[in-house]
Amino acid sequence: MPSAAPNGSSMGPIIGIAIVVVLLAAGGAYFFYTQQQDLRLQEEQAKLQAVQDQAAAQQAPAAEDTLQAELDATANDSTQADLDALNNSL
Repeated sequence: MPSAAPNGSSMGPIIGIAIVVVLLAAGGAYFFYTQQQDLRLQEEQAKLQAVQDQAAAQQAPAAEDTLQAELDATANDSTQADLDALNNSL
C-alpha cells in the first residue's frame, strides 16, 4: 500500500508556483523594457529626421544662391565674342 506523504512535503508546489510567478514577472518586465526602448528609438529617429530635413531646407537656397553667383560671374562677353568670331569666319 502506498504510504501517506508526510505533512512537511507541501513546500514543492509552493516553490514551483514561486518560480513560475518569477519567470512570468521577468518576461513581462523584459517585454515592457523592449517596448520602451523601441519607442525611444522611434522618437530619436523622428527628431534626427526633422533636423536633417531642416538642414537640407537651409542648404537648398544657399546652393541656389551659389549657383546663381557663379553664373553671374561667368564672363559671357568673351564667350559671345568667340561665337561672333566663329560665325564671321564661316
